[in-house]
Amino acid sequence: MLTEQECCLIERGLTESVEPRKVAAYLSFHMGLMLAEVAGLRRCDIDLKGGSLTLNHYIGKPEDAERSFDVDFLSYDEPRVLLMPPHVIRYISQHEDLYADEGCFIMTGEKTMPAFYMMQNILTSLKLKYKIDSTLSMSELRNAFIRRNIQAGMDLYSLCDYIGIKQPNVILNRFREYFTP
Repeated sequence: MLTEQECCLIERGLTESVEPRKVAAYLSFHMGLMLAEVAGLRRCDIDLKGGSLTLNHYIGKPEDAERSFDVDFLSYDEPRVLLMPPHVIRYISQHEDLYADEGCFIMTGEKTMPAFYMMQNILTSLKLKYKIDSTLSMSELRNAFIRRNIQAGMDLYSLCDYIGIKQPNVILNRFREYFTP
């Protein structure tokens, strides 16, 4: 689990020399998005005036895929709308120029579907640059978001609803030590 000191270093790294992969990581770090969700996110899914982000699609393996690396742009049964914290709105507003039009994927800044490995490359470079001891992955950025919100007093059910977890026990078991009695 990332320490708070490591989280501060990651924050610094994500706000310097910003490029699309850093925007994607920032969304995971500050909104708890999973890699598949961030990978499927396009600029048109973000409403800066309304302060919301809509998860309509994700990148995943279709049910009829024959190989494990066969992925596609898949749709959710129902879109999930998340309110963005003010600092996330400001961050994205400051970097809108990274996206030529509304159809661009957040992770690439282009209209081509992103490859998952792109994110690990940028996270590995941050890990090396800032000498972060903990594992640094999109899952760990999401876990840091969850831990920080638990420590800030967010209730379990609101947190699970926000991050799209239907079974609160998953979060309770994984983050038990961070809940106050």
